[in-house]
Amino acid sequence: MFFVQAEPTLQELVQDTIQRCGLPVKLDAQTPGDGNCWVWAVAQQLERPELRGQLNGRTSEALGARGKNYLNLKKSIARFATTTKHPTILALKEEFESEGQGAADGVSWEDHWQELKRDGEWSDEVMVQVTAYFLHHDIHLVLTTGMPEEPFKTIHGNMDLKHKDCPGNPLWIGFNNSIHYQSLLTTDEEVQLEESSTPVENSKQNTKVQNKKPGDKIPTKKREAGGQEVYQNSKQNTKAENKKPGDKIPTKKREAGQEVEQPGDRIPTEKKRK
Repeated sequence: MFFVQAEPTLQELVQDTIQRCGLPVKLDAQTPGDGNCWVWAVAQQLERPELRGQLNGRTSEALGARGKNYLNLKKSIARFATTTKHPTILALKEEFESEGQGAADGVSWEDHWQELKRDGEWSDEVMVQVTAYFLHHDIHLVLTTGMPEEPFKTIHGNMDLKHKDCPGNPLWIGFNNSIHYQSLLTTDEEVQLEESSTPVENSKQNTKVQNKKPGDKIPTKKREAGGQEVYQNSKQNTKAENKKPGDKIPTKKREAGQEVEQPGDRIPTEKKRK
């Protein structure tokens, strides 16, 4: 008799990563998987007591509006992305339309956000980054492929100093590559980790390998016959059809002893199968 081992659940994968990396977090209530899991997970995070008192005006307004919190948040982020004149957002727009998914598909920044804000529409790298800017909070993404040397990836929310930490508590969200986002809760050890741990992204050491860590290359989506969205490995590809929205978020390299920004690395994105 043969026994088929069941595939681990998302919660099990995230829990394994937490234990493997010694992170000061635990699973929150299960984040719904209805196509809106990114904004659902963010909305769950904003219910954490330590974050409730740190919301900026636009976030408080979005959560206080009538209707579903997650959908209000989604629409508010889209409105922010298409109306703000902040140079950092305008630079993202320029990059998207000149060399990102917008250039590949002939889609404008505004049209892309019209799609992203729809109920049930999966989020992408652009949504993840702009969410951090909208909230003015850093977001720690705990990838199920994370290892102790890089237990999470930080999406910075500081528009004025893009690679400086935001004041206040970061959000903690688990990510099972290409499938689902899951809200996480912090433990009493969070402050100690923030003071003692130096993730590769923020470290001034190990510069030779900071762009080659597990989980760096997250599957992104492409469309197959019939319009179905599926995932493929995000290996570098020169064909235009494999360019993905926001997949070239500026990162850092060392040059003459200083860190400078360059486009290149992909950040985690959301698309999940349910």
